[in-house]
Amino acid sequence: MPNDWIVQQVCELHLLLLLMADDGSVYIHEKLAKEYKTKEFAKTLAMLPQSKGMLPDLTVRELVSFGRAPYKRLLSKRFNNEDKNIIDEVMEMSNTMRLSDRMFHSLSGVEQQKVRIAMALGQKTNLILLDEPTTYLDIAHQYELMELLQQINETYQMTIIMVLHDLQQAVSYSHFMIAMKQGNVVNSGKPEKLLTSGFLRDVYDIEARVLFEEGFPLIIPKTRRKIDDYRK
Repeated sequence: MPNDWIVQQVCELHLLLLLMADDGSVYIHEKLAKEYKTKEFAKTLAMLPQSKGMLPDLTVRELVSFGRAPYKRLLSKRFNNEDKNIIDEVMEMSNTMRLSDRMFHSLSGVEQQKVRIAMALGQKTNLILLDEPTTYLDIAHQYELMELLQQINETYQMTIIMVLHDLQQAVSYSHFMIAMKQGNVVNSGKPEKLLTSGFLRDVYDIEARVLFEEGFPLIIPKTRRKIDDYRK
């Protein structure tokens, strides 16, 4: 295993533990986040950051196998039957089995993202954090990925928490939304009730109508700001 890449992943886990709330306490499964040890935390929560970083030359299966790292000794390359079965399971779950022997860097953007999700699933947690998972994907692949995440959520009863800037995606695929502005929570609730003209005015400073068609929102701006407004 490439040592520098392993160190990067471990550092990301430590960051998750070190960045504590400025006020109050953060609990995960009724336990204070700061009380988790690194490996225990990695078996409880998986995170997929937006940045892909500098990944080593690996096949898809090799990269997915890194998801089993919390269950192995450092630098161990040995996988037991349980590990192999879990790797197969998450690759089937993410529709990446057919890519098993391909080099990761040769894949398309959406294929790479599916493989990274499979790696996170390999940690076998029931809580996954995704930071803007559809970034850099065209609209067709964005919805393909969101449909996959919805399927994983519904089939395997996994809690998926995502940071999204696309309101239509967030409302269409979420059960609960938290809206933030300048680092503060300004509203939260069920998406179909949260997304209103008043919400768009308060959070985004825009005037717009909101319509729903078969559960999918349509945002229609009422006015256009003049160029001079942007110069102020």
